[in-house]
Amino acid sequence: MVASAPRSSHRSSDGGSSRTATTTKTNSSINNTTKTTEHDDTSSDATQRAGDEARRDAQQLRMWRWAVAAALLLVAAAVSGVSYRFLADDQHSEFKNSFDQYAHAIGDAAVARHHTLGAAYRGFRSSISTYVASTNNDEWPLVTIPYFRTNAGAVLQQSNTEALCLMHVVDHDDRVAWENFTVLEHQAMVSEAHMLQNGNLEALDETGFRSYISVPSGTAGAYVPDEEREQYFPVWESAPAPATYEQLNVNSLATPALQMHVGPLLTLKDQVIFAKVHPYDDGVLHSELAAGSAAQSPRTSFYVAVQERVEDPDSRVVAILSGMLSWDTLLVDLLPDNVKGLVAVIKNTCGQAHTYEMDGKAATFIGDGEWQLR
Repeated sequence: MVASAPRSSHRSSDGGSSRTATTTKTNSSINNTTKTTEHDDTSSDATQRAGDEARRDAQQLRMWRWAVAAALLLVAAAVSGVSYRFLADDQHSEFKNSFDQYAHAIGDAAVARHHTLGAAYRGFRSSISTYVASTNNDEWPLVTIPYFRTNAGAVLQQSNTEALCLMHVVDHDDRVAWENFTVLEHQAMVSEAHMLQNGNLEALDETGFRSYISVPSGTAGAYVPDEEREQYFPVWESAPAPATYEQLNVNSLATPALQMHVGPLLTLKDQVIFAKVHPYDDGVLHSELAAGSAAQSPRTSFYVAVQERVEDPDSRVVAILSGMLSWDTLLVDLLPDNVKGLVAVIKNTCGQAHTYEMDGKAATFIGDGEWQLR
């Protein structure tokens, strides 16, 4: 029993040593773990700081990107605004120049056509004077111009005039001789005009002739013999060919328009006088309209004196050439087909104004006065 006790005590002594060593190793492990933990914490802080710096850098980069994009947008907007304004100004300037060009072209062309009309009428009246002067047997006022419809037709086409008529100047002493002359000549003269114009007499209604110089009675379609006057201006030749004899021998001096202009005509002689605008008279003086003109378009009568001797300013006036012209003939065929919507206002010295809308070669009457279309 005693012998076993020391062994037991020895084991106990060995077991204590073992526990001491183990404890020492355990403390060493704890120290190592603490060091490792401290090292790991340091690494984690560095990583976090690096991540924070990266995020800040990324955020700053995004901010710079937005700033650059905003700057580019502002620059683009500024450039676009300047470009638009420049192009708009340039387009406006181009439109204004184009408009001014067409406006001046219209005005110049209308004035040129007006002068052309005057030249055509004066040329025709000279041919009338030349014919009578070249014949030995004819003497004013007892003359009939042969082929008047043919010669007048060329003037009608050239000037786009709707009607022409010749009014002979008949002094009071020649009235009876004139009336006898018309009785003998009226049928042949009008028939010739229809044959030249139509090739037949189907459109001629041989009624309405009066063997005396007449004036309207005041009742529609009724005429009475004119009173005694110093001079008369009866209608004789005309183009287009008259549908009846009704207009023959009507004293044009009874109309207010000729009364107003006969004085200047007999004095100025070489001038073409255009009367005030009047409504279309529904074919009383003629039977057709000029190409391109509308029936409701304003019309004006014109007058030019026919002298006995050509180019002689002192020669007496033996007839008056008169006609009717639609104002739209001054504006048609002036613009290209692709130029549309221009508004033109024609004025005369009588204080009248009329507005037309021009679309290419066409001119449409809008109304009396100055209109502004939108």
